Amino acid sequence: MTDSKLRLPPAKSKRRPKQKRRPKKQSKRQRFSSRESVKPKTKKTKAKISELEQGRLWLVWGVLMAGIVGLGWNLYQLQIVQGPLLEKKARQQQMVSLRPYIPRRSVIERQNNVLAADRLVYSLYVHPKLFKKSKAEIADKLGKILPKKTPEDLLKQFNKRPTGIRLAYALPEALADQVSRLRLDGVELIQHYSRFYPQQNLVSNVIGYVDRDHNGQAGIEYSQQQLLERNVLTLRLSKTGNGALMPTHLPEGLMNFDELKLKLTLDLRLQRAARHALKQQMNNFNAKRGAVIVIDVQDGSILSLLCEPTYDPNRYFEFNIQLFKNWSVTDLYEPGSTFKPINLAIALDAGVVNPNDVFYDSGKINIGRWPISNYDGKGNGTIGLARILQRSSNIGMVKIMSRMKRSDYYNALGKLGLGERMGI
Repeated sequence: MTDSKLRLPPAKSKRRPKQKRRPKKQSKRQRFSSRESVKPKTKKTKAKISELEQGRLWLVWGVLMAGIVGLGWNLYQLQIVQGPLLEKKARQQQMVSLRPYIPRRSVIERQNNVLAADRLVYSLYVHPKLFKKSKAEIADKLGKILPKKTPEDLLKQFNKRPTGIRLAYALPEALADQVSRLRLDGVELIQHYSRFYPQQNLVSNVIGYVDRDHNGQAGIEYSQQQLLERNVLTLRLSKTGNGALMPTHLPEGLMNFDELKLKLTLDLRLQRAARHALKQQMNNFNAKRGAVIVIDVQDGSILSLLCEPTYDPNRYFEFNIQLFKNWSVTDLYEPGSTFKPINLAIALDAGVVNPNDVFYDSGKINIGRWPISNYDGKGNGTIGLARILQRSSNIGMVKIMSRMKRSDYYNALGKLGLGERMGI
């Protein structure tokens, strides 16, 4: 037996065999894209892509053109169609109308005493919500300055509303200075002009008064409004964006005004004397009202004119409106026997009677169908011209005037200015 070497099979390695990796699962989208990338592009596919791109370009171009057309249309509307209207509106917003107040002309009498004039005053407003001090403290300080205002009254007003409370309308400059020196937050002073009548109720029936808008409402203030109010033009000025006026557009001499005054023929000395005499007679006869008119016989100028009762034009709002009418010149009143001296003067001037003529007064007489008698119904017998006036004889005056022609009598009245406006 031959000696043969035993060959053992090789020992198996303990290393695990390599496992084949499984390919990862691809999503449908990836599989589709991979197929598409692999798939060769045909002519048909290229044509479809080209059409899609062109469609997108046309869409973008159409949107841009529509925007351009819309923008052009709006520009056309703004510039051409609405241009003039918008330009006018813009100018109105940039311009402001300004009518500065220039004081009214003063009124004086023949001795140059002032009867009416404008003076600088202040309106006082408070805004409680802006107070930095307590309401009680501010009320106490203002109560010491303002006339007829107690701290308690002011405190009640402060509690009414948070802002815009007017405490005074025509505060004199001296009192306004005192308020200004307090330097109180929430207290506002507004400067303006107010009409002032230093003679108070002495000439109120002649002068009249103006309202808060400075428009005459009675008397000279009303009838001579055009003379008393200075001519002020309404200015059109440009303003900046914050509303301030542009100084370059302000005309020179904007606030310059003349010193002309309206002078009346009244005499304050006679006015005071007439008023004193009128009040005495009203007390003597228990009269409800009375009037006095004093005329210069040389030129017919009015030296004194007054009515009682009357009012104070500085406080016209406190009086009855019936007192504003000057009834001595506005109401109709038949002259009656007060016209007899004028008739006698006309008859003497015409030569139809002589100073020594006498007439028989029987107490009654008929003129056509109208019976006329003396005030007491009694006759005065044979009387002269002076006695006719003294006894106020109606019969004697009728006989005198019956000697005159109607046309001559009418012409004589015209020469005296009767029937013409007196301008008062």
